[in-house]
Amino acid sequence: MDDIKILDLIHNIKKKCAYRDSKFFKQHDITQAEYNMLFCLKNCKVFNSYVVADKMQLSLSRVSRIIDKMVSKGFLYRTVNEVDRRAIDIELSAKGFEALDIISQYRDKVELDILQQLSPQEAKDIKSNLEKLKSVL
Repeated sequence: MDDIKILDLIHNIKKKCAYRDSKFFKQHDITQAEYNMLFCLKNCKVFNSYVVADKMQLSLSRVSRIIDKMVSKGFLYRTVNEVDRRAIDIELSAKGFEALDIISQYRDKVELDILQQLSPQEAKDIKSNLEKLKSVL
């Protein structure tokens, strides 16, 4: 076990998660980027592309393309900001909230599947170690 590199383990976990998620994305006709944005915005009522770009750590142009696609799919509404007419406000539509609810249920199910295979102490240790790893990366 000592000869296995941490980054190799992270890479393998990411691949497994991506494979599982890709089935979910296809089933619900969303992309990874749309999933990430919906999850990122779960606690936001109204937001703008600058806030989203900062939260998602993406370029403003990339976020704009994702928003455009999500507006065309009916997940988001785009309106002109009443204070600054150059700014655009974005808000989740009913379809967006529905997709967010489906995403939350999916994440809860995956979390439960994982936790059922671990003891409470193992789960606590893994979470603690992942938090520590996140802080050093």
